[in-house]
Amino acid sequence: MVTNYGLSKSAIQSMKPIEISRLLVKNLLEAVGVNQELIDRTMEGEILKTYPLAQGKFSVTWANDKDIQVIKLLDKKGFCVYHILPALFKTDHQVVELVAYLIVPKDILSLLVEHPNKLPACEKFRYIRDYFKNEISNARFGCLFSYVVNEAWGISEFGDSFIEVEDGYLVREG
Repeated sequence: MVTNYGLSKSAIQSMKPIEISRLLVKNLLEAVGVNQELIDRTMEGEILKTYPLAQGKFSVTWANDKDIQVIKLLDKKGFCVYHILPALFKTDHQVVELVAYLIVPKDILSLLVEHPNKLPACEKFRYIRDYFKNEISNARFGCLFSYVVNEAWGISEFGDSFIEVEDGYLVREG
């Protein structure tokens, strides 16, 4: 069975790339089981930041000034941030905060092929549907694409962040 994730060939033709990316975000959040309020707020354009406080307790805030700088950097690189997950990790000598910015490409098709405008509609649809399928499959296993910043050590990188959902809130595992 092939799932189209709310996509169709005609929809792909009429949707702007950013609208396709927002649809991917909605599908990802639904796939991991985030509560509907967080999905709605995200779809309204809010970039939320979830802090785990204690077992089953969370604080949901907005991006701060440092986060806005990273969001702008990622926007220039062609990515949309849809959620921020800070987490503390203990090393041998210190506790380090790693901040995962969950991201999707602003233009999925341009990321996948060199000349997307030359593709017929059915090919565009297949590329995007397959990208959705891959990302949603990863999400169901708790793996979301992100940009992780370790400010203490002055490093950042693109990669996958392992998450789980507790009481409808995203929590970073690694």
